[in-house]
Amino acid sequence: MFTTIGIIATLYALFSIAVWAYRNFVHKSTLKFTSDQYSVVTGATAGIGEGYAEELASRKSNLVLVSRSQSKLDDLAAKLLFSETKYNVKVVTVAIDFAKDKSSEYVPKLRDAIKPLNVTTLINNVGVNNAENIPILFQEQPEQDQADLINVNLHATLNVTRVVIPKLTASGKGLIINLGSYTGNFPTPLNAVYSGTKAFVEAWSSALRTELANKRVEVLNYTPMYVQTAMTQIKKTSLTVINGRKLASDSLKQLGAPLLPSSYSPYYVHSLTMFAYSLLPASFLSSKALGVMNIVRSRMLKKKQTTTN
Repeated sequence: MFTTIGIIATLYALFSIAVWAYRNFVHKSTLKFTSDQYSVVTGATAGIGEGYAEELASRKSNLVLVSRSQSKLDDLAAKLLFSETKYNVKVVTVAIDFAKDKSSEYVPKLRDAIKPLNVTTLINNVGVNNAENIPILFQEQPEQDQADLINVNLHATLNVTRVVIPKLTASGKGLIINLGSYTGNFPTPLNAVYSGTKAFVEAWSSALRTELANKRVEVLNYTPMYVQTAMTQIKKTSLTVINGRKLASDSLKQLGAPLLPSSYSPYYVHSLTMFAYSLLPASFLSSKALGVMNIVRSRMLKKKQTTTN
């Protein structure tokens, strides 16, 4: 009996490794766009959002770029359309500050912007971290900072998705990509509310995927680790740190691969690291994370004080 169980477990492990390897290193994306199709990208003017905008444009998708600064939206549109690497696509811009604008204002604004368009893809990227990205204890975090985290990371994502879903279902084959975080899987002390929002997005994405399956709309939640963005304040890329374009490229090329999970990290180093983490006791990980975040907090506060002085 135990021999049989061992054989089954071994075969399952080998099968899982083969599926993972195929997805990461062999599979070629099935994602294609026609000349009239659009992708909506929120938080589009920097970091991961800009990476997705560029990668989608390179795949000939027209774009609806959503961000809080109209001037930055105009700059990105000009970069995509008129730079040396210009793309032959159409670009629509929609300025929305999800932290400050009321949903009663931005929901109809976005709905009107996409009304005449054939939208087939939604990239829910917009998100914020703690104020100034400084780790902080939950009970010391200002209520407004927590409200901003919930409004941007949750309410905005839900509202935008609600607006776009009718377009995706009407297209006959749609795609929703939600940008989560590994902190949703491994809750991070001093980033408690942020981690909580990402855990919510993961659970919601899985449920939504099932709800929309019969409408031929795929829903995926990506959980990257370290990405070079203004939020992470990481300056250089490395084996463990990627930029937004790399994340977008890796994630889009895996679309259509067999047995895609509803939530995973599309960069192979991150997925291997998260697998290793999953083998460790949760209490051990949380304890180590607390120590690291306390060090990060001290360094950032010291840097802030030096800059202020």
